[in-house]
Amino acid sequence: MKDRQFNSHRNEDQTIVQFDDKKFKLLEKNYKEITLNLSFMLEQFSNGKLTESMKAGHLYLSEAYITEILTAFDYKSELARKKEERFKEIRSLNEENRELRKQLGNKVSNEDVREKIKNLHSSFQYWWNVNGFGHCSEEGFTTNGSLKVQLSGMITEAYRAKNTEDETEEKKVEKLKKYGFEISESDGKYVIDSERNRELLHKLLKDKYPSVIIFDYRSYFGRKERNVLREVTIYIDNLNEL
Repeated sequence: MKDRQFNSHRNEDQTIVQFDDKKFKLLEKNYKEITLNLSFMLEQFSNGKLTESMKAGHLYLSEAYITEILTAFDYKSELARKKEERFKEIRSLNEENRELRKQLGNKVSNEDVREKIKNLHSSFQYWWNVNGFGHCSEEGFTTNGSLKVQLSGMITEAYRAKNTEDETEEKKVEKLKKYGFEISESDGKYVIDSERNRELLHKLLKDKYPSVIIFDYRSYFGRKERNVLREVTIYIDNLNEL
């Protein structure tokens, strides 16, 4: 069963457009102004003299000329009408797709759902164990179907890898250091809570799971008063990424 796709409408009206003299002169005037304005902008660009300020001015004027044309031909109201039609279709489409998903979900056995959930968990756990810090302290699904995970900031060996002899805790630390992470080895090999490490963690997760949201960080001070990550709570909204 496939979701219904959004259908973009085209105007098939074959009526010949007719202008009165006033509208034609307005169209002609604004066309000349737009052409002159954009030609000047391209000339400045070709000569390497176009600044950001000049570019903004040219585009602002072009937009003003276009707006005059749209207003004269009452196309702004047409755009508003089409926009409202698209919103109505999108709302209808979303409601229909939600109903289809609900019907599909009712047809799946609870045992199948349980196996699918186990597979989703295992998929993330394997990736995080091998490519991330190593351990998830908690996992679950929210009411809207997102995967919620609490990642541990403590580094552990890649025990889920096929050859664990090559994926020791020490090798995991070295791998993370190559990524650029700062590690506090005196505190049981925790990842330090710093802006740089947060940015690197965000990139690591986003590259693999584009829909991921980092909800919060929990940290604590170790024996040498280094602020290290204890837990990171994330949500993965698109389960197709797992």
